[in-house]
Amino acid sequence: MQALTIILPDNRYSSVKNNETCKDTPTDEHSCTDTKVRGSKGHNAVEFCNQVLYDRRFTLCHMIMDIKLLMDACLWDYCSCKYNNPERCACETLNVYVRECTHKGITSLAKWRDDKVCRMLLIFFL
Repeated sequence: MQALTIILPDNRYSSVKNNETCKDTPTDEHSCTDTKVRGSKGHNAVEFCNQVLYDRRFTLCHMIMDIKLLMDACLWDYCSCKYNNPERCACETLNVYVRECTHKGITSLAKWRDDKVCRMLLIFFL
């Protein structure tokens, strides 16, 4: 019979660090540390995520899902985005949130994207 190894969440990274190619243990913090500096990427991330997440259309979702987790994910994706438009990355996170809300019975978010919130990107091929 083969032994089963269980890695608990608080030491999931320490097992990776034993590998010689890993020098440091990764952190769970997003890359924006400048959230208080007006005009910085971190400040813009907080502004954008707050504006979108506290839109009244999401109120029913907030009642059944953890908004703190969504805020963390929104900040992470905005700050870690490799595109010129970090809002695009954060909007993909919101799209997943809306899908989860829909699976839990919230049907009012079918057309949550608009000109103010995560505008749909139209790509034309010629």
